[in-house]
Amino acid sequence: MKIFKALGRLGILTVLFFGVLCFAEGGEVSILVYRGSKPAVGFSVSEGGKALGQTDANGYFSKSMASGVHTLTLEFKGSVKDVPVEVSEGENSQIIVNILNEDLQVESFSPERIAEDLPENGNLIPLKGVLKSSVDQSPIAGARVFVKGKSVSATTNGKGEFEIPLPEGEYELSFLHSKFTTKTSDKIQVSSKESAPSKFSMNPSGLELEDYLVLSPRMSGSVEALIEVRKNSANVADVISAEKISKTGDSDAAASLRRVTGLTLVDGKFVYIRGLGERYSSTLYNGVSLPSPDPSRRVVPLDLFPTSILDSLVIQKSYSPENSAEFGGGSIFLQSRSFPEEFFFSSSVGTKFHSLNSDTPLTYSGGSTDWLGVDDGTRGLPGDLTMDSPSTGDSLQKFKNIHNLKDRSKTAIPSLQLALGDGLKRGALKGSYVASLMYGDDYKESIEESHKYLSTGKESEGYDRNRYQRTIKTGGLLGLGLGWTKNHQLKFDYLLVRNTTNEASVKTGFNYEQEQIRDTYLEWTERQLQNGLLQGEHRIPRLFNSKIKWHVSRSEAKRYEPDRRSYRYRKNPDTGDYEFFGFEEVTSEAYQRRYTKLADNVVDYGSEWMLPFKLWSSPVYNEISVGFNQVYKNRNSQIRRYGLAEGTTKPSESSAKSTDDLETIMRTCQEESCLRFQDDTRSTDNYFANHHIQSYYMNTKWALTPSVNLHLGVRQEHSVQEVTSFALFTADATPTVSQLKTWDTLPAASATWKLTEKMQLRAAYSETVSRPDLKELSNTIWRDDEKGYDVKGEPNLKEAVINNYDFRWEWYFDRKDNVSAGVFYKKFRNPIESIFNGKSDPVLTFSNAEEANNLGFEFEWSQSLDSFYSRLNGFRFGANYSYIQSEVKLDNLNQSVLTSKERPLQGQSPYVVNGILEYEKENWGTSTSLVYNIFGPRISEVGTYEFEDIYENEFHQLDLVAQQKLSKNVAVKFGVQNLLNETSKFTQGEKLIREIQKGQTYSAQLSGRF
Repeated sequence: MKIFKALGRLGILTVLFFGVLCFAEGGEVSILVYRGSKPAVGFSVSEGGKALGQTDANGYFSKSMASGVHTLTLEFKGSVKDVPVEVSEGENSQIIVNILNEDLQVESFSPERIAEDLPENGNLIPLKGVLKSSVDQSPIAGARVFVKGKSVSATTNGKGEFEIPLPEGEYELSFLHSKFTTKTSDKIQVSSKESAPSKFSMNPSGLELEDYLVLSPRMSGSVEALIEVRKNSANVADVISAEKISKTGDSDAAASLRRVTGLTLVDGKFVYIRGLGERYSSTLYNGVSLPSPDPSRRVVPLDLFPTSILDSLVIQKSYSPENSAEFGGGSIFLQSRSFPEEFFFSSSVGTKFHSLNSDTPLTYSGGSTDWLGVDDGTRGLPGDLTMDSPSTGDSLQKFKNIHNLKDRSKTAIPSLQLALGDGLKRGALKGSYVASLMYGDDYKESIEESHKYLSTGKESEGYDRNRYQRTIKTGGLLGLGLGWTKNHQLKFDYLLVRNTTNEASVKTGFNYEQEQIRDTYLEWTERQLQNGLLQGEHRIPRLFNSKIKWHVSRSEAKRYEPDRRSYRYRKNPDTGDYEFFGFEEVTSEAYQRRYTKLADNVVDYGSEWMLPFKLWSSPVYNEISVGFNQVYKNRNSQIRRYGLAEGTTKPSESSAKSTDDLETIMRTCQEESCLRFQDDTRSTDNYFANHHIQSYYMNTKWALTPSVNLHLGVRQEHSVQEVTSFALFTADATPTVSQLKTWDTLPAASATWKLTEKMQLRAAYSETVSRPDLKELSNTIWRDDEKGYDVKGEPNLKEAVINNYDFRWEWYFDRKDNVSAGVFYKKFRNPIESIFNGKSDPVLTFSNAEEANNLGFEFEWSQSLDSFYSRLNGFRFGANYSYIQSEVKLDNLNQSVLTSKERPLQGQSPYVVNGILEYEKENWGTSTSLVYNIFGPRISEVGTYEFEDIYENEFHQLDLVAQQKLSKNVAVKFGVQNLLNETSKFTQGEKLIREIQKGQTYSAQLSGRF
């Protein structure tokens, strides 16, 4: 660490020293060379016999030169021409060359000459235009605009606007900017008739993906924009734009990501990248890490993020050193709404209907603010009870008596979304803002069938479970942007999203003792995530045109689950009536209330300095970046459990009847003291943890040739994880502390070879890590209620080390059409696996396996069908396929519970297929998409005691989305999910373990943008 700090300080001092020495007066000379309408490569430029360089793949050459008159020699295949150029301080002098029949036709424009050649304005008409990036539709400032055949030009302002006075007629314009590919427009008609400013666009040149991940998250444009970002990325990556999300009809980020090559969705909210579980993926919002509101997982559930607040999703599958070293399958970058250039207001209203919903859905009595997804205290702890204090006194007996199910009479409120924004400019300052609010209320029923079997094959348990779930989603987004000159930008983003589920479910069937039972569950869960991010970017022309980026972020995730109630009735075989189980035996199976509260906080800040430079006479810039990042995470998890115990009399001795509803039984037993509440909180139910990550990195970009780019980098990361578990009410008990310290130096390399302008090869190698979750390091036992197991951490866990190899071929044969194929391989050392210990009552725990391997192939194809048959104009087809093989070796674990010593990675599908057929008729305002997804069978639960692994079977999903514009500003959208009405099945060998009926979902939305 000291070495890195010293090198960093030395580098900054060196740059500052040479920056002062190099602040000499001078300007820039830019040369743009065309062969017809295409850029010319390899055009030689020299002065006084000294070679200065050649034009790059974009036909572009630039060089800083001292003020004064220079004579440059231009040469191409034997044709030579000397051109005098006057250079002024701080100005850019341009030379435009057009090669016709190997002859050089040269036009030179110095600032003075341009001013002199401006024609008189008497008979001139202003040609007005706006120039924007083709990728994100952001304005391009400082671009030079030339009129072919005329010695006049203009420079775009901060909004990308320009104006050139010209006589009436037709003209071709040339656009020149050092950061964009040069472009010549089609002929533009200039006439005396008033018309709107013409719109032009340029493609970024040498665009780096991180520019879009952090400071320019505006990829909501066309399909071409999506392709351009992926094509120019330094990494193996995939991108989903807002336009694509709209066409698939997905409502949250998790649903959208299952459309990406090599990604599968688990439990509707966790994404597996390339077959690797959630521990091997990470999620970042606007480039910063986020906490998780899930007490047993460190990853963020992606169903928290509604697509209405997102502009794009970037899935980075190869590693780069500016990102966290915890990288396995990949990283997911969520981008917030973009900043507008002009005022807009948009709104939408929508509703959903689910085919399994009944006419009399069930619920229970709640609070007055349930419709907002916020409990008003109805479910809170009674009296003076808190999550931190012992449960004593009368308050313990004052829990609200709300247990019975009732018919739900109210219908769901329609989903609402509002957004507005504007771009402002005052002199050299420019600013923008965007704000968004959303509300969603959805009610859905599902039916689940489950079974368990003995080793003899006989069924030991069987249940049917009906779930009645209401989901309330609320959220807001605020973005503020400020820029002064073209070199400084500040941005502030605030995000708040909430997801509340209110569920009532009834499970009926027979248990291990072959008793007919009926379990009832009442659950309320609030999940909340908020993030505040301030970031800046500053380009310093006088410091070698270097750039500084920095960010400061604070995030908080909360999970609040108050008063989760569960109780059991058992069928009397003699009478056929269901009786409250607590009448005879008061256990946690008979009755339990639980309160859960979790808070997870993350502070993330860092900075990066990037220096562009040239080697010798090379015309192409290279780059070197150095940076640091600090992340502080802390988590506080609390659980309180309450059960029933017999009072002064037994329930059977009271006036209550065992067949009464539970509210009647509880009311009678409280009056007659036959049941009382007791505190069942476990000594391991509470813990706090923290994780500090300190990292430094260096990344370099080398343009070896105009067609080959090489990225080399290294990241050094120091991590300290600490978990403290404590007995809540035992003052003398010593807290249990587990700690893991690591120090890693991790290299990364990637290369891109452009075989042609449309075809390229990529290769990448990196070394990364995967660390245990905080709770996994604790040596205490806790209950994972979702999985139904007791879980024990392992303080001796090591971090897993991963070697990543990627290779991909890409062909962008048309502006919207492309095909790609790639292979990847990952080798794991000390992978962390879930295993079972114990025979009579197995406990799920964790251990480092010896090794694991992951090998896969990916293919993607997207093409307009009119290239095959002209009458298919408007139709487009896209598909992607992934084939993955994995193997984890468990021989070193020395435990006899697991059935297999070698198996695929848990949750990994051997294949994933996505397909989409689109039809779009722009002049009608019609758009329709048919979207298909299938994943192969994957291990859901690892087999134990010679039982086979439980597999989730393949699932075919077919969705339809149709959109129609009713006017210029108003559109309507309809959608159907799960057209095939597939059910989700889990099997163990040939036996059915679980089957979930999902039904079909119908949606409608009316939207407007003004």
